[in-house]
Amino acid sequence: MVFGGQGLGRLDNKVYFVWNALPGETVAVEVTKSKKNFTEGIAREIITSSPDRIEPAEAHFLSCSPWQIMTPEAENRFKIEVARDVFMRNGRLELPADLRLVSDLENFDHYRSKMEFGFTQANHQLSLAMVNRDTHQNISVDECCLAAAPITRRASELLTLLRQSNVELSSLRRLVIRVDSSDRCVADLFVSAPIKSFPLAPADRPDWLRLISDDMNSLPMTTSVELTEEIMGVKMAFDPEVFFQINLPLFLEVIDRIAQFIPDGSEVIDCFAGVGALSLPFAGRLKKLTLIEGDERSCVYAVKNIESNNIMNASVLNAPAEKLAGIKLRGRVVLLDPPRTGLSPAAVDAILSDEPKTIIYLSCDPATQARDIFLLSAKYHMEHCELFNFFPRTPHIESLVVLTLNS
Repeated sequence: MVFGGQGLGRLDNKVYFVWNALPGETVAVEVTKSKKNFTEGIAREIITSSPDRIEPAEAHFLSCSPWQIMTPEAENRFKIEVARDVFMRNGRLELPADLRLVSDLENFDHYRSKMEFGFTQANHQLSLAMVNRDTHQNISVDECCLAAAPITRRASELLTLLRQSNVELSSLRRLVIRVDSSDRCVADLFVSAPIKSFPLAPADRPDWLRLISDDMNSLPMTTSVELTEEIMGVKMAFDPEVFFQINLPLFLEVIDRIAQFIPDGSEVIDCFAGVGALSLPFAGRLKKLTLIEGDERSCVYAVKNIESNNIMNASVLNAPAEKLAGIKLRGRVVLLDPPRTGLSPAAVDAILSDEPKTIIYLSCDPATQARDIFLLSAKYHMEHCELFNFFPRTPHIESLVVLTLNS
């Protein structure tokens, strides 16, 4: 298996990247893209099956979770192999022989606290949809095995309401639903504008539903929509529009591991801090905590979470990570949780220039993380590396690396 999720094969001196194929299998492939040096495709017939193969739970598995085709044990094994390969290719880094992947084998389904759906027409009626991997067109889905149960219930309720109200497909853009541990759901229904004839009047609208129009002023929105999670005794508030991890049990494992590498009394810079979920839970044993976040709405919630939990040693800076160059890093711990693009050159330069004593780097993309660590290895060495299976049934891997300043 390769980074990205496909099976890798070769035929007539050409490389094939194939969805729905496992190592050791013989398959018949429908080609979806052909280039000079490689071909992409989808296995439509499994001629010789791998012992790791299982029957996917859903017909639309390639749209949402293409690794439904393998056992959880095989998935964990492949993710470790993929991580090793990516770190070597992108960072010339050999990961530890005892590399560990933290994975909850009992909860490979219904773990996502956030889902996004499109819409389509199926059997002459409105339907939820996902994007078909080979055609890039919306295909009808009833539900998704990744979604937490309350999300499935709310999606079904909303779909019934839309059908009863005879809402036209052309009026609908997408649906995003989030749920917290108390099973409170908030659904954001994105609709086209102008939409003056939309039949869901505010008085008839469920309190968990928000309408968001292309013209943001054309529809009234529910106010004070908020979700909460409690992490290590700290209550975290957020709304559906800001980033928050979608697999809370695994996120709690990550926070616990990060805390082990931060001594009591440390000064910590939490970069890409979001609403503070990664660092505020252990702020009480720190000397000082600075949260840096570029998204203004996330900063509002970070401040709220600090104040509501009476955390006196934390502050929030609404700024991009590039602003690290203006912050004292020397002697401090820098906590990084960037988007998939990883660190900018300016952020890497700032770290190398001011030399924090420890860097704790959590990543949702090992490829960009390996690239960044290679650059940081000019002054740092890897003390710890561990993988976390935040996204079962998919190829995605979350990786945690702890770097220590060279003597």
